[in-house]
Amino acid sequence: MMGVLTIMFSTTGSLAAYRRNGTYSYFLRRLSLYADHFETVHVCTSDGRNDTETWNLPNAIHHPMPERWASSTGYHLLAPLLHGRALRDTTVVRTFNITGALPGIVLRAYTGAPVFVSYGYSLPDFIRFERGRFKSGLYRIVERIALSGSDCILAATPAQVRRLSDRFSDRRIAWLPNAVDTDLVCLKSTPRSDHLLFVGRLTPQKNLEAFFHAVARVDPSLPIRIVGEGEAEPQLRRLAADLGLRVAFMGTVSNDRLAPLYAEARAFVLPSHFEGMPKVLLEAMACGVACLGSDVDGIRDVIEDEKTGILAPPSVDGLARGIDRLADPDLREALGRAARRFVVEHFSLEKVMAREIRLLQGGS
Repeated sequence: MMGVLTIMFSTTGSLAAYRRNGTYSYFLRRLSLYADHFETVHVCTSDGRNDTETWNLPNAIHHPMPERWASSTGYHLLAPLLHGRALRDTTVVRTFNITGALPGIVLRAYTGAPVFVSYGYSLPDFIRFERGRFKSGLYRIVERIALSGSDCILAATPAQVRRLSDRFSDRRIAWLPNAVDTDLVCLKSTPRSDHLLFVGRLTPQKNLEAFFHAVARVDPSLPIRIVGEGEAEPQLRRLAADLGLRVAFMGTVSNDRLAPLYAEARAFVLPSHFEGMPKVLLEAMACGVACLGSDVDGIRDVIEDEKTGILAPPSVDGLARGIDRLADPDLREALGRAARRFVVEHFSLEKVMAREIRLLQGGS
């Protein structure tokens, strides 16, 4: 073991959120691997409760937000100063989000510890698509400060590595994909049903209107399951009724309960206008499900057309052709098996974490 690792969550990042969405056990697996390779691991989050004792990891310490703090954003930025004595021996800072890099940069100012920041997608582009140009401009400033101020940017896809290398030629850019706990998300002898499955936020970015129109064009009787919530749900419910589709809106399902839903599906569909590296797609592939995804960056970095899944333009015509191609049960079975092998080989938690720890400890 070597060094002291400090993990800075994002502005709104919390362990409580992990518990709500069912990813807390996944975080604990990661934390345990960090603890195996560092003398001490500090974790700073906006939670009010201290989880140190529940972790049962003697060298992992949780630094929650003090009760007297009303603003998680204010605490987030000042956490390196509030916990300065405990964090003074930090030798490397890890943050999972662009906004988490800001306190990391503050911490580096008096520890000298390099800051590693994840880059899964363009936050300003996402904000612009969802909330408009003004907020996008603010987040673009935050992103530039975070990326230019970090010592190493961990990009989720090769395409992102290339783009970031052009923008930040003086920064170290490394490829670090998302990971899936393939021991938990595993193949089981679950009978397939005939429904198409989508998992994600119900927002315009996910392009679900085009997906619904595509299903209506191919076969309106195909059942659809939609897992997730978002502002587009009322509009999508109306559209499904207008098109005569059989859509089950299942709301939010915790991540640790998704595997059976993936395993039961005829196919998983991700029709997004753009993505970073979508973890739900990796999870579906790890469950051996045939997947249809938009032919856009992030998705095409995971799916090889007609080998590990089907790629289609994110239009009604393109998605309809993709759904029609997946009508062949033998093709679906072959794609599902190949997808599972591909994810286990390249995106398993153990393999990705081994690469990350080498990077954090100065390797390549």
